Amino acid sequence: LLTIAFAASVPLAFAYATVNYIAFYGFPIAEHLAMEMEYKGDKASYTSEPLSMITSSALEWYFFIASWAVMWVALSYAAKVRRVEREAAELRQAAQAAELRALRYQVNPHFLFNTLNSLSSLVMRARGEEAEQMILNLSTFFRASLTREASENVPLSEEVRLQLLYLDIE
Repeated sequence: LLTIAFAASVPLAFAYATVNYIAFYGFPIAEHLAMEMEYKGDKASYTSEPLSMITSSALEWYFFIASWAVMWVALSYAAKVRRVEREAAELRQAAQAAELRALRYQVNPHFLFNTLNSLSSLVMRARGEEAEQMILNLSTFFRASLTREASENVPLSEEVRLQLLYLDIE
């Protein structure tokens, strides 16, 4: 962008210098200014060639236009950096929220409370083997649910196995 800014400043400076030359020396009012300059003894400034006047003016304006172009490039780059940083922060926040949602859905509190109540009733009725099986199923289910990554693909056979464990617990 800086290269383009410096390169684009050249024709802009020449165009601006040409417009200035036409505005100041190309209209009949310029003859009045020329007569004043001749009267003051400053013939060289009016009688010099138009191309050299436009070139010297363009050289002066080039630095001004190039400075503004560099400032524009710097400001647009800073705005782009801020936008990218803001988008990255939003994406990080969305990923964190999704991860928390996934954990919340994996460990449904109602499921856990219902399971603990069922275990309690099995123990109170002296059905220890069924309670032990339910505890093993619950631990297997939670181990499998909590140890894998949320974005990880799970084979269908593993998903079916987890669903069967869930239904056994229920």
